[in-house]
Amino acid sequence: MDLTSAIVGAIFILACSLPFILMYNKRKKKEKALLQGMKSKISSQGGEYAQHEFSGDLIFGLNDRETFFYYGKVTRRGLEDALVELAQFSSCKIVKEQAASVSSGSSLSTLEKLELVFVPKQKNQQEMKLLLFDAEDAVQHNGELLFAEKWEKQLNRLLRSA
Repeated sequence: MDLTSAIVGAIFILACSLPFILMYNKRKKKEKALLQGMKSKISSQGGEYAQHEFSGDLIFGLNDRETFFYYGKVTRRGLEDALVELAQFSSCKIVKEQAASVSSGSSLSTLEKLELVFVPKQKNQQEMKLLLFDAEDAVQHNGELLFAEKWEKQLNRLLRSA
């Protein structure tokens, strides 16, 4: 009886913990792919990456001379990434698209789209927009706004000093 209880208990613990183990492995695999994409993109410009940070499906990074900013995002369409040459831009800002809805007398606003936008030094060039969150791809945002605000401050500091 004791052996049977131990086996049933072990199977139960394994069954309960298996989804968490699988989610952890999936996240680590995604992070590894994002990091590898960043390393190869930055090394193609003749540099090494100095720092990076993950937030869900996003990775931001800087090269060792802080002249290039890397953006990577995993979407349903695959990996979207960009390498931004900071010398070409004067500032960086966060653009939020919100939708307002009225429910039982109170108005609510929901985040529909979040982008990190680089403003070029040359007025004839277009802004570079990096999509961080889109309500069509994800049901709810998962810290992208805080992540973007942190990096916006850091990038603007680098852009002012350049």
